This record gives sequence, structure tokens and C-alpha cells, in this order.
Amino acid sequence: MKVIYRTIIIFILFGINEKLTAQCNMETLLSKLNSNNRIEVYEALDSIVICNITEAIPTLENKFNSEQGITLKHYFLDALYKLNASNIQSLANSFINSVDDLSAPEGIKLSDKLYAVEILFDLGDYSYAQLVFDIVDDNTLTFNSLLIDLLDKIARNVPSLEEEAKSRLIYQSLNSNYGWDRYRALNNLVDNYNGEVMDLLIEISENDADMSVRMGAIKHLIDLNYINLNPFLKQRIYYEVDPSIRVNIADALLTQFGEPADLKSVIEYLPNEMDSISYSVIENYVEIFIPAKPVSLNLLGKVTKLISYVSEMYSYQWIANTQTRDYYISKLNLLKRQIESSRFRDACTTINNDLLARIETDLASSNITIEGYKFLHYYCVYIKEDFPQGLDPCP
Repeated sequence: MKVIYRTIIIFILFGINEKLTAQCNMETLLSKLNSNNRIEVYEALDSIVICNITEAIPTLENKFNSEQGITLKHYFLDALYKLNASNIQSLANSFINSVDDLSAPEGIKLSDKLYAVEILFDLGDYSYAQLVFDIVDDNTLTFNSLLIDLLDKIARNVPSLEEEAKSRLIYQSLNSNYGWDRYRALNNLVDNYNGEVMDLLIEISENDADMSVRMGAIKHLIDLNYINLNPFLKQRIYYEVDPSIRVNIADALLTQFGEPADLKSVIEYLPNEMDSISYSVIENYVEIFIPAKPVSLNLLGKVTKLISYVSEMYSYQWIANTQTRDYYISKLNLLKRQIESSRFRDACTTINNDLLARIETDLASSNITIEGYKFLHYYCVYIKEDFPQGLDPCP
């Protein structure tokens, strides 16, 4: 049986090899370049590139030079570039200079010129940077992502033209007719200039007509740690017209920040949410919310933070009365003193008996709300987890 399987596999591999050999036959492929069927010519060029038949380069160059159709001429140039033809720089220049004499709509001519310019840019030749600027300024091409990419390459690689390229990218991010181009220009600006484009990100996140572009700008603000992100999101959620973005903003407030004020702001916003699905999603976010462990704070920092939260949560009525508030502040200050003096067994008793047990009782008796419970309970757990290693465990 194994012999039969091996034989079948050999025949299959042999058949595949024969097929590939046939597809890569140079004489056959070169003869197809003379076909009147353009599809057959395109397929032959693709096969020449896939098979890496560099011996075909002289023939392709002759075809390129004699071809009068702009589309086929483009295809020949593309094949020569992919085959690493030694004089591709000269051919790309020739293509740019000959395009205006070919019969084609103006938009296609400009797009094909830009393709040849891209080849030159990839070769380190930026002599046609001004052509890119002119095409942008003429606003003839209303949709061309390649134009955005070429501006980006100029900004990155030609210091003397960086500001000109940057200003045009900013213009495109605000004024291109297509959302994808606006977003592409914005991404390039963020990649190149990071915090320098915060004002632009704010403007786009508030005013772009495309929700995906607005959401992309907000995501950049989050990733770049925009200093005023928290108040911006708390305000923006009320003015954003797209329900999915409002959901994302609520999620960001809880996951990126997640302090009592952030939970409170989302809870207060919820009655204003008119979309039933978004309302349900945000409501679920609130219900499942758990404060993240503040990894940037050391052990005493966590205790100090929780003490401040107690006073804050009392002002939100998440702690029902002054007696309960004062109890937690007193016990947390005791805990702080115990930790400062390295009395961790006493601290463990305070955490377990005076805090965690009391938190459960206070929730049951409505002395604290579920929101207050989450911060009190989980911060006490996080404090316990940070007790020094090597001591008797604090169960």
C-alpha cells in the first residue's frame, strides 16, 4: 500500500513539475507577447515574472520601447522592474516622458506617471518630487492612494522637501474626497511625526465625515497617550453621532483609565444613549467592569490611592455615610502604618478581617454600592498580592 501511495505522489509531483515547466517555457511565453489578445499578453508577462526569466529582459525592453498603448507599456515596465532590469531607471524616466504622447484619459496618464515615479523613488531617485507636488496641487486625481504614499516617501527621505510634503499630507488628511485616502495620509503623518499632529487628530476625530476615519483618529490619540485624552473622551461621547464610536469611547474610558471618575462618567452618560444596541453594550461594560491593577504604583502607592478613592467615592454616594467613609479611611491609614513598619502579619489581619470582610458586609447592608465595592474589594486584593515575597502567605 505504501508503494502505491509513493507512486501516486511521484506522479502528482511529476505532473505539477511538467505543468510548471510548460508555464515557464521562455519561447512559448515570448511568442504570446505578440498576441492580439491583451489578456494573453498580460498572463505571459505574469508568468515571465513568476518564473523569473531574466533572459527575456532584452525582448521586454524592445516591446516596451515600441509599445504605443499606455496600459501594455505600463505592464512591460512593471515586468522589467520586477525582473530587476539593469536599466530600469532609464526606462522609468522614458515612460514618464512619453506618457503625454500616448492616447489615454488624463487620469490614467497621471496614475501611470506616478507608478513610474514610485519605481524611481524606490531606487533612491527623487528627481520627480516636484511632479508629485504638482499633481497634488492641481487636484486632478481625486482618488489615488499611491499619491499619498509618494508624499510620505518624500517627507521621509528628502529633508529639503520634507515640510512641503508634510503640508500636503496634512491637506490630504483633511480634504481628500475619499475617506481611505484621508486616513492613509493621517497614518503617514502619525508614523512620521507622532505627538506633533495631536491638534490634527483632534480636528479629524471631531469633524471627519467618515466614522472609520474619526475612530482611527481617536485610536491614534489613545496610542499616543494624548495628555488631555480623558476629558476629551468624556466630552466627545456626548457629541459623537456614530453609536459604535460611542461604544468604543465608553470602553476606552473604562479600560484605558478605569478610575472612579471614569466609571461615574460612563454611568452618567448611559441614559443619554439613544441606540438600544449601544446602550446594552455600554451597560454590560459597566456591569462587568473591574478596576485594573495599577502596576505603576508600589504597595504603599496602592494604599494611598485607595484612601483617596474612599473620599472620592463618598462624594459620588457610592459610600452611603460618613461613618462608613471614616471607617475605611481609618483602617487604610492603619494598614499604611503597618506596611511602613514591615508588620505584614498585622497588615494581613487588617486586610482580611477589618477590610475585605467589612466590604462584603457593607455591600449587603447597602452601606456601599456595587461601584464602591469593586474599587474597595479589588484594591485590597491587589495590595495583598504585593506583600513581599518570602513572608508567611496572607490567605
